[in-house]
Amino acid sequence: MWKRFKKRLIWSTVALCVVPLAVLPSQEETKTAKKPQLIEIQIKVTDKKDGSAIDNADVLVKWGEGQESDSGTAITNSKGIAKVKDVPRSLVVIRVIANGYKTAAPKVDLKKEGQPIKIELEKETQDEQTFI
Repeated sequence: MWKRFKKRLIWSTVALCVVPLAVLPSQEETKTAKKPQLIEIQIKVTDKKDGSAIDNADVLVKWGEGQESDSGTAITNSKGIAKVKDVPRSLVVIRVIANGYKTAAPKVDLKKEGQPIKIELEKETQDEQTFI
């Protein structure tokens, strides 16, 4: 009888130690599942007045806050389109800088926004231009 009791005690102890280890990996999976899906976004940059494409504009896409923040950059092509890869489907700030135009930095929710994201830039007036 003592042997049977001892055996059950050992197996119970082993079972209690193994069960929490089996639960831990599933908790890790739920943490990684909460990260937003990464997508490629297209940004179309045009002149606000005449709708013409603006080429060679710098595009910076920034997302996250604090130490979790990150960014991606691109330059528009001759059709005014810039592509940025591996952007999370979340709230981002898209900053566009083009020579002769005012800088634009709209906040865009990529969960709702369609592709391509259209950004219109206004031309700088002679008084606003800064000379280096």
